[in-house]
Amino acid sequence: QIEKTLNRLEGVRAWVHLGRIFNFPYCYCLPNYKLSEPPRRVATFDRGDPNDTGIRILKLHGSLNWYSKHISRDPTPSTLLNPNRELVITRRIEISTDMTYSSEKRTMHTFPIVVPPVTHKARILHKDLASVWSEAQEALKKSTDFVVFGYSCPQQDFESANLLSRNIRTNERIRDFSVIDPSPVTFQRYVDLTGLDRLFFYRSANAFLRA
Repeated sequence: QIEKTLNRLEGVRAWVHLGRIFNFPYCYCLPNYKLSEPPRRVATFDRGDPNDTGIRILKLHGSLNWYSKHISRDPTPSTLLNPNRELVITRRIEISTDMTYSSEKRTMHTFPIVVPPVTHKARILHKDLASVWSEAQEALKKSTDFVVFGYSCPQQDFESANLLSRNIRTNERIRDFSVIDPSPVTFQRYVDLTGLDRLFFYRSANAFLRA
């Protein structure tokens, strides 16, 4: 959904003066990947410029449009979570759950590269996501304004909580930290994680926008 939003902003007149906003797929800051081409009838994101900038999208837990390809429709867990499996990005705007990958040799089944919020996440993290986590760490250290929207940072997601906590607590540039969530429990989670003296709580995106 983030990609779709940025893609639409590319065509909004009020944003044109900012230059490129959505630089697909370079926005992901992935060191290695293959870009697949879907059938012509499928709506796709335009390919950007590797030498251009744009908003970075650092997906620590993978993405529905990143996938690995497998011979079997039902691969073993070790194959499905192999940290060295090839990472492929599709240009499709809408993702199909039965998407296949066709090569000269055979047609293969695809599975999204998505890491669930579990303990010992590092053991199943794709090797090319390590650089994304490093990018996120640097961003957390230098950012001035934070908006948490749609992520409760559950207790079992230890790596993510540690990443947020250690980098926000050492960031002296923070001006604003907002949490958008219907549950005050989520807000309390970030109060405890960040150690900040001042945070803002909004029960909905509309309430945040009004403020």
